[in-house]
Amino acid sequence: MGVTTLEFNISQEELDRLSLTTLSSESTDDEPIYDVPVSRHFNKSHRYRIRLCESRSREGQPAFDPATWSRTPTYWPPHFFASFNDEIIQVRRRQHFHHDLPIELTDSLVEGKNTIKVNLPYFSQNLKKDIAYFMAVELVTTLNHSSVRDLVISGPHTTVEATKYEISRRLQRLETDEIVIESDTWIFSVTDIISSKLVDIPVRGRECRHLECFDLQNWLDSRPTKWSQDEGEPSIVDCWACPLCGMDARPCSLMVDDFLVEIKNKILESGKSNVKKIEMRADGTWSPIEEPDDDGSSDRDGAQRKLSGHGAPLGQ
Repeated sequence: MGVTTLEFNISQEELDRLSLTTLSSESTDDEPIYDVPVSRHFNKSHRYRIRLCESRSREGQPAFDPATWSRTPTYWPPHFFASFNDEIIQVRRRQHFHHDLPIELTDSLVEGKNTIKVNLPYFSQNLKKDIAYFMAVELVTTLNHSSVRDLVISGPHTTVEATKYEISRRLQRLETDEIVIESDTWIFSVTDIISSKLVDIPVRGRECRHLECFDLQNWLDSRPTKWSQDEGEPSIVDCWACPLCGMDARPCSLMVDDFLVEIKNKILESGKSNVKKIEMRADGTWSPIEEPDDDGSSDRDGAQRKLSGHGAPLGQ
């Protein structure tokens, strides 16, 4: 409790990459007049903001890891005062915005040393049993979809061998303290949870414990944005929880599953466009389960596979 000072340095090169804010008085003849300041974002532009989060206090507790921090909501104690570079900054509280919001620092940054001073008085309203407060300055980078795809595809992948081993481990119940399957086979979805179509680039977060994936492009397209008169408004920053489990699914945390890519390619090569699920076996082989066509019909082999759960595997 009391006054805490946090300092960080910004170079001129970093200042040149900041998102620009246009005021109505700065609009040109080619631009509409805005009643409020408007941020101009571009690919690889930067924003800085400060957040404070609360967490259970445990002796020897380390700082938040990035994945946990990204999922923890912002919280401003009832009595909290802050200044940035000797200017008072206003805290955006849930009473006005439905939930506490981060404090944007971008427009007040200067080259060299930047200083945040925080005063958290020792009032009873600020004290919570077994609760500790953590504060950090966040660097937010804006990327277009093409850059995000390049980032994810060029990053680490989940290998075919790693996914097959995990399937075998769960089916054979090699460990009992994690997810296991009480069966000799596993019905596994190969469709995107958002579009219900076959995944194109199957991804999931590094910390996700499920093996099902969602499609990268659909994930990017479905991220919410603020309304804007301009095209290219970036997505809201805090909207990257995995749609399947709620874990961290920011672009920097996504990994392509090469086994699902292999399965997708073999399904497309076979011409079985109505396959939405497959039956996995512990040895890594799998069989497609064909869904009925729109008229309710299905080919005989597909119907037999769906009913019996057996058939000639497409993949090894």
